Amino acid sequence: MADVALRGVTKIYDASRTATRAVDGVSLDVADGEFLALVGPSGCGKSTLLRLVAGLDTVSAGEVRIGGVVVNDVPPGARDVAMVFQSYALYPQMTVFENLAFALRVRGVRGEALRARVHAAAETMALTPLLDRRPAALSGGERQRVAVGRALVRDPAVFLFDEPLSNLDAALRVQVRRELAALHQRTRGTTLYVTHDQVEAMTLADRIAVIAGGRVQQVATPAELYARPANLFVATFIGSPAMNVLRGADAEAIGAPAGVDVGVRAEDLTLDGAAALRGRVEGVEYLGHEQLVHVRVGAASLVVRHAASAAPQVGEPVGVRIARAAWHCFDAATGARVDVPA
Repeated sequence: MADVALRGVTKIYDASRTATRAVDGVSLDVADGEFLALVGPSGCGKSTLLRLVAGLDTVSAGEVRIGGVVVNDVPPGARDVAMVFQSYALYPQMTVFENLAFALRVRGVRGEALRARVHAAAETMALTPLLDRRPAALSGGERQRVAVGRALVRDPAVFLFDEPLSNLDAALRVQVRRELAALHQRTRGTTLYVTHDQVEAMTLADRIAVIAGGRVQQVATPAELYARPANLFVATFIGSPAMNVLRGADAEAIGAPAGVDVGVRAEDLTLDGAAALRGRVEGVEYLGHEQLVHVRVGAASLVVRHAASAAPQVGEPVGVRIARAAWHCFDAATGARVDVPA
């Protein structure tokens, strides 16, 4: 395996004389054996970054290094990376065995060496009973396992995943996510994993890079991102439901200084009839083990995690208590995290 380093990487598309900066001066380090997830909203540049590492797109500025070697001018086939796409990209006329073997044949692997590597990958991905089938005879989850197995059989320096689970239904996503986690634990392969699904990122990755507008907003472990987001974008993007934010007069009403927005997680709010902060219930979402209560307080709509057994009714007036220790404070002008004395 190998490490990956990006230094000031920029990608500019020039369509109809209007330059689009899809990736803007990104610098990242992915350690040998690390699983790094790239997350962000659609169009933020995360898939473009992956394509730049793979060599499928050319870098406009900056450097891409794999194993310490600058690969900007190295063709994709010589970069020793394996990419798994959202669309599976399997050869429909080939069996599972032939799909797994194809990249090895291209590299001149033949005979027993080829069969041994294909069967080892098939066993790892639980594909052995399916080796004689064609993709049309497989389920979505099985096709995705073939796509992953095809990358695995090459034993690349770096694995690249571009939203590999987005075409699967909810149950299959959970299943394949577990399989990917177990695979990484066994192989410790250096992995860059693009997803818009923060649950995937937080359950799979050693670290997460949050991207917006082609720029890296924060790189940290899942726990660090959740507990101490670097700015308001990260705070509201990471976590479900999204972090509540009180701005302007609403923030000042709970004691925040002027020019500071206050973010609070749903689990750090409590419905309390004696609380000074008053609001009215706008809606209740029943989730089985809990309910999410939406409360209108001033200009803000707050989401409160609440026990499933005793939620208030829509339209009911309620009090909301916010623990001061749970505040996340951000500069109202820049969105950057700031420390405000308790």
